[in-house]
Amino acid sequence: SYGTHAGQSGALRGGKLTTFEGGVRVPMVARWPGQIPAGHTCSTPIISIDLLPTFCHLAHAPLPEKTIDGVNITDILLGKSDTVENRDGLVFYAGSELQAVRDGQWKIHFPHKYLVVNGETRTDGKPAGYGRLAPQSISNSGIEGIASRHGYVVRELPLSLYDLSTDIGESKNIASANPAIVKKLTDIADKYRKTLGDSLQNMKGTETRPVGRNDRT
Repeated sequence: SYGTHAGQSGALRGGKLTTFEGGVRVPMVARWPGQIPAGHTCSTPIISIDLLPTFCHLAHAPLPEKTIDGVNITDILLGKSDTVENRDGLVFYAGSELQAVRDGQWKIHFPHKYLVVNGETRTDGKPAGYGRLAPQSISNSGIEGIASRHGYVVRELPLSLYDLSTDIGESKNIASANPAIVKKLTDIADKYRKTLGDSLQNMKGTETRPVGRNDRT
């Protein structure tokens, strides 16, 4: 836990600034009387980039003539399906690092650095590591800089595979026992690495563009 100031992720591992479930999983609640069945629940994972194509479809609006990363989830939203069409899996980037891929119950983490609290969980509303906060310095960037400014510790995560259907806390690495699943998820990652890049692999993508920039006429 990061302390009571940041809420509680329950059984989920990690939090903000990580690609563990505690950092990426959030509930979604939707209300549309007469269209979305009241009380309906769905455990199919979706991602925020799915909202643009979904809302465009519902509004009968054309999609922009650009590459759209998300997919239309209207049938899931309306309770007509529990399957996402035309998707290989969900990929999770931290900046330019492709750190994790999820496909159904399986989630793989590729080796990367991540943050943990330094053996402290506070209950006074202050961040974990509050007593060790260092002066903010723009010269110390990256994950090490974040750790130094906020009292966290940097750790190295090895190649890790988790079965989220039985291990939602991502505590039991079963990569060595499931080489076929590891290969399948790695193949999905390789597809995205080619187009979006991956600084963990020193790869530049063929379809990347400056962050936050929009084409203007």
